[in-house]
Amino acid sequence: DLQELIISSLEAQDNLNTKTAIVVPAFETINGGCDSQAECEELLPLVPETFEGMKKCLESEKCRDFQFATNPTGHSTTESDKWLSEGAGLRDITCFKSPRFEPYLVLPNCPKILYDERFSGYGKNKISNIQLLRHLSFEFKVLGQGFLTHVEHRKSASKVSWEDNKKKHKAVDRMYDDFMKVVYDGLGNHPKVRLCHLL
Repeated sequence: DLQELIISSLEAQDNLNTKTAIVVPAFETINGGCDSQAECEELLPLVPETFEGMKKCLESEKCRDFQFATNPTGHSTTESDKWLSEGAGLRDITCFKSPRFEPYLVLPNCPKILYDERFSGYGKNKISNIQLLRHLSFEFKVLGQGFLTHVEHRKSASKVSWEDNKKKHKAVDRMYDDFMKVVYDGLGNHPKVRLCHLL
């Protein structure tokens, strides 16, 4: 169970920093997708429930890193190849391979870091939140043997609208640049976890 794995991994840490973000590796099934709730439910037995099951799914190429086909840098810093050979516990992320890293996180209740409400729907909501955490001196640790799995499904109307609206993309990119300027002005540009290419 994911919750138990997270708790046991936290309990095994000595002097855990209160500014620790736990990265839960994310994968997706490669199954052609589903178009209805009933079709999606039929695919649930194909979703791995254990670490060994996910390992087999990845080896047989029935699963892959989440959004690998459309956003390969979005989860590359998790380093799933390394994750596959590790045991339970937490592994430090020493640098980010991309500023587009947008993992699923488990965060402490305090300090409470909220998403910036300017970023709603698609586009830079998770990325801006991760960048804020970096500049607030959070450390990032990958959860060994724990994972989330996304079942491929039909694109929502919101997703289709986002993909077709290049003006919206540019507007969100400008908003993100403005957001990062505020972050740099307020916190400086000295994150605890830096981009790998800057080391």
